[in-house]
Amino acid sequence: QENDEQNLWKTRKNILRVLAGRIEEISVLSRLSWYHVFGLHFWYGAGASAIAHEDAGIGEAVLAFSKSWQESLEEESPSMGCAPPSAPYVGESVGDKRAKILASPDALDSAYQILCLYSDTRNEQTLMHTLSPSGTSSDPFEHHQGWHVYNLLRAVTPAAAEIEKPERLHCAFAHQLEACGLPLWSLYVLACCPRTTPGRDTQLRETVGRLWPWIESDKVELGDSMLSAEEFLCGKMRLPRSWITQARATWAGYCSQPTRQATNLLELVENLEAEGSSLSAIGAACSAAHNFVCDIMAPRAVALRNRDQGSWFGAARRVLGFLASLESRRGLLAQWEVRGGVLFDFFKLVVDGTPRDATCAWAHGLAARTVEFAQLMESADARVDESQCVRIGENVGGERELRVACAGVVCSWVMLLQRKLVVSLNAHSGQLLHEAIIEATQDLQRLQGASGLINKLAAEYGGDVIGLAANRRWLLPDSSYAV
Repeated sequence: QENDEQNLWKTRKNILRVLAGRIEEISVLSRLSWYHVFGLHFWYGAGASAIAHEDAGIGEAVLAFSKSWQESLEEESPSMGCAPPSAPYVGESVGDKRAKILASPDALDSAYQILCLYSDTRNEQTLMHTLSPSGTSSDPFEHHQGWHVYNLLRAVTPAAAEIEKPERLHCAFAHQLEACGLPLWSLYVLACCPRTTPGRDTQLRETVGRLWPWIESDKVELGDSMLSAEEFLCGKMRLPRSWITQARATWAGYCSQPTRQATNLLELVENLEAEGSSLSAIGAACSAAHNFVCDIMAPRAVALRNRDQGSWFGAARRVLGFLASLESRRGLLAQWEVRGGVLFDFFKLVVDGTPRDATCAWAHGLAARTVEFAQLMESADARVDESQCVRIGENVGGERELRVACAGVVCSWVMLLQRKLVVSLNAHSGQLLHEAIIEATQDLQRLQGASGLINKLAAEYGGDVIGLAANRRWLLPDSSYAV
């Protein structure tokens, strides 16, 4: 009974000390959490006298509490004084908390650091220090709480929430989310970085391209609806759709899907036009699509001509469709006439046959452009960007051989087209026929077609010149070269 009375008297004394504002004299202070001790200082101690002066009470309470726990670090007995405001991951005992604070002064609870920052009671306290992971977790890569606190402060007091290089905090948390398998939310965190941050858009665009296969299969639950990756990125986050298309084109190249890659490259041009991008950006996208179709897709399509007629004509139609899309933007392509234009005319011959309005003069002009086309195909390695081509697991030398072979086939078709138009002229056309034969003979010397075909055509043109045109016969070429 005597012990009960003593305990009751101690409790009453503690209550009286609290009401009197003498918080440091409470006997059970070391058994209270720092939140409780700070609350006592705020409501009954130093903060109570200043609480009428708007926010002054918080500052006074922080000062009193800071003095209390800092003095307790010097106490010889762990049972004396209040517990320091250590981070949540520190041990439960007061001794463990004191040892941690003495060994690592940064291991203070983030909530306490925010109070110090708010009341401006610690000169060495900065916002960047407050957002450090050491105040919330023992893991130095745990940035989620610091990121949320920063964005909350930035929404409430934008001017006060300024830190040096905020992109570091956003990147750190974004990498953490990426490592956890949340690529879409990783992009969301990066997009929350201030728009004035240097390189923000570049990093976002590169991250979309790097993570696209994982992003594409991801979904986001917002309310009662599930959004696809594209709906979330372009609809909610309002990222340019051209970034998505560029990422698809890049990964189609990595996966050796040339048709899909060409489709995405052309779609990229359309997206840039719809977004009102600069003419230089649209021109660069057109050039990338032009290079890919001319230097990769067309040679591969031509390589099918001796294997499967169905596949050959199907591939020819696909390439012709791509070139038709580029033909409407020929003004943005410096080498269209001697590259895409030559292939466009060639594949039209393959798919639609010889135009009814074709003339020897038109064929002669096509031959002149084809000569330069063949030279450019040999030097394509220096022009084609490897990131825009199918390179993985494939022989680059084989691609070069396909381009040279493609140029040879196009030259042979042009030579046969000229011969067909020469044959179509009346033998009594006189000067017109003679000029057409001379032009066709000169083109034979420049076009890099099949040597056997060149010799046969040269012999026929020679017979035409010496007057055998009336009795000439059309040398039927191999079916694979038929015009």
